[in-house]
Amino acid sequence: MNKWSIILLFCLSPLAYSQTIVIAALDQRPVVDGVDKDWSSVSGVAIPVHPINTSYSSETTEVFLKAGHFEGEVFFYLSWKDNTENLIHKAWVWDESKKRYLMGPEREDRLAMQFEIEGEYSTDWANANDFKADMWHWKSSRSNPSGLAHDKFTILSRNKLLRAAAIPAAEGSKRYVLRKSDSGQPLYSTKRYGQKQLDTMPKYELLQAKGSVADIQAKGIWQAGSWQLELRRKLSTGNDDDVQFELGKSYAGGIAVFNASDNDDHLISDTLQFQF
Repeated sequence: MNKWSIILLFCLSPLAYSQTIVIAALDQRPVVDGVDKDWSSVSGVAIPVHPINTSYSSETTEVFLKAGHFEGEVFFYLSWKDNTENLIHKAWVWDESKKRYLMGPEREDRLAMQFEIEGEYSTDWANANDFKADMWHWKSSRSNPSGLAHDKFTILSRNKLLRAAAIPAAEGSKRYVLRKSDSGQPLYSTKRYGQKQLDTMPKYELLQAKGSVADIQAKGIWQAGSWQLELRRKLSTGNDDDVQFELGKSYAGGIAVFNASDNDDHLISDTLQFQF
């Protein structure tokens, strides 16, 4: 797959749900600090995740999730096993023989959640019908230092889309996947260096994100072989590139884990149902 293939290829029929996640009212607003001390009274659920590529293996087999809402906001606490903390992403490494920087092998740890906006969302993209989904993409290097998750949206279509990635689908057909950042000033920009500075230089420069792209407050902490992550967002942002949660309703979604991996090597859940 090409550089546009940062996608979640999921594996369940479009209208089947493996688990229902109940998002109940909380007694207090959790502090988004990556620590579970505010979640002691909330029951959690273990969500199995599996590789999309059979040749890929990982120590992570499940994501533990707690969820709740408080005074117009939704909160998630997630934890998953990861033996190493990976905070470098595609750094530039100087090649003396070529006299230029080349992209290094390091990749950051990431977690993504998706929620249906319209259509019939499924994590089985090869068999899914058309949909648009909100995507909350937490990145240990490119979003965590800013206290955010990268707010994006995904469109999956049977018809060709401009600048979309084509993925193989059932019976030799294709699906087209378009992923875009939400509106606003972005979380980061890319940098290049024409002359040598240090042996290794960062590829990404963090910015002061503003607008819909910065809707999701997030904090991840790695300790003792696991990531702990908290997410916070308004139930309704009023932005057309976001899912608008309403109490009493449910939303299909999914979870993906990237353990210092590129896009073809990650873990995904079956389709989930988030019930408010």
